[in-house]
Amino acid sequence: MKEYRYEQEQAVITKTGIEFFLQKMPNSVGRVNPHVHSAIEILYIVKGRFRMFADDTEVVVGEGCTVLFRSNAVHKIFPLSPGESFYYVLKVKPALIMDFSSPDERGSYLMDLALRTGDRKVMWTAKESEDSGISAEILNIAKEAERRDYGYDIAMKAGAARVLLAILRDTRPIESRLDCGLSENNIRRIYDVTVYINSHYGENLTAADCAARAIMSVSYFSRCFAKVTGKSFKDYLNTVRVGHAEKALATTDRSVTEIAADCGFSNVSYFISVYKKLKGITPLAARKA
Repeated sequence: MKEYRYEQEQAVITKTGIEFFLQKMPNSVGRVNPHVHSAIEILYIVKGRFRMFADDTEVVVGEGCTVLFRSNAVHKIFPLSPGESFYYVLKVKPALIMDFSSPDERGSYLMDLALRTGDRKVMWTAKESEDSGISAEILNIAKEAERRDYGYDIAMKAGAARVLLAILRDTRPIESRLDCGLSENNIRRIYDVTVYINSHYGENLTAADCAARAIMSVSYFSRCFAKVTGKSFKDYLNTVRVGHAEKALATTDRSVTEIAADCGFSNVSYFISVYKKLKGITPLAARKA
């Protein structure tokens, strides 16, 4: 099976809705630096142990475990085992969920699988992965990708849908159904705004601008946004901006002032204050670390 480096966003995601590959880590001194993409990413550990971070959530996982990185979540990965470790990566375009679901339900599905709020389940143990059927589906996708029999692309997409379904059904008994008193249409509007924020975080975004995109009054939009995401508009926007700043600090040599401006902060002092509040350290300390 062909291997890819993590940072390569394959055009196949746009064309087919999914991407699947095997990621190898040579030893415990390597790492996958902070990165972010719009796809929903599911990792299934085949060999070794890893420490993984998704925004403010940290998990340590081993063989047979599954990790879910929701859309636009900044994540990084550190291998903990000596010798070679590897895991399967399944990336799914959020629009694929819409293709498989009904208009009445897709809003809730998008909220559960794509929207990151920091308080939802991100890790399944080996037993949970097996009991929910996630392990079997991932391994079947791997077989289809390896053999490439006639219709393998359909089989892989169907397998990806079953993985998402297993995750949805496994989380619902634990986490109550999203019941915020909003219609599916309004939930979808809020989701669309979060997608817009993650694409335009460097611009001068305001609640009024986003309320207009959602065709809502500012007050009603603010209430709906908080109910769906669990954060105020300002807090969510700052979380997104700091997440992208974290990536830039780790992967570029731009100054803190430049990164702050690129991520939508007009005042570098305010950026440093927000960064420290969300991450516990200053941007410069994060870069040195």
